[in-house]
Amino acid sequence: MIMRKITTYLLAMAVFMCAAATASAQDVRWQIRAGLGISNLYSTDASIYDDGFFNSPDPRLSLNVGVAADIPLSKNGMWRLQPELRYTMKGFGNSHNFWYEDHDAYKDDYTTRLHYLELVMAGAARMRMGRRCYVSVRVGPYVSFGLDANTHLDYMDRTYGNHFTESTIIESASQRQSSTYIPKFHRWEFGFVEGVDFHIRRFIVGLEFSEGFTPLYATHRHTFADETYRCRRSNFTAALTFGVQF
Repeated sequence: MIMRKITTYLLAMAVFMCAAATASAQDVRWQIRAGLGISNLYSTDASIYDDGFFNSPDPRLSLNVGVAADIPLSKNGMWRLQPELRYTMKGFGNSHNFWYEDHDAYKDDYTTRLHYLELVMAGAARMRMGRRCYVSVRVGPYVSFGLDANTHLDYMDRTYGNHFTESTIIESASQRQSSTYIPKFHRWEFGFVEGVDFHIRRFIVGLEFSEGFTPLYATHRHTFADETYRCRRSNFTAALTFGVQF
């Protein structure tokens, strides 16, 4: 199923690139874009119960910054292609029981940061709202390459990573509980973005959502109360976006 989705995304990107090649260079407009919002993990699996370190994550700050092109695909300028290459920071966090002493556990807050290089291939429909004023709706696939991922524990003031290259074990200081295990994260992520932009002269303000369709880490199963549950979580972000077009 995942490979089928990946193939679909790659084919969609190839179609968009071929369409972009038909546009003349003088019609292409360049944009500098940035976004600020929140990021978290989500699960579409109703059977999920608890996956330890990743159970009930809380949102964390997300941001992105990059360069995009605005390419008309129709003579009236309504249909457009908007590829974007950007740096994206996603993340999540929560509190987790870490054992520091032989007789007690301490509930420590943690934050996991994920850093990606991301290529978005969005198609857009643009509608004129006034003189040099437009609104556009954007949808399309994206592919991300993981650059770095780390987890910071507030109480211990210690950072662990890179989770994209290897699994991580946070050693327990107690004989009463095993160490905390963080699995190796998948470096490649495929997903979908959708959003709306408001253009006023050269300036752009918008709202964007992105959902990862590939899991952050390998799907695993575990048994609780004689029932087996699947654990699978992916990235989700919601952001306010800002840009300038040249």
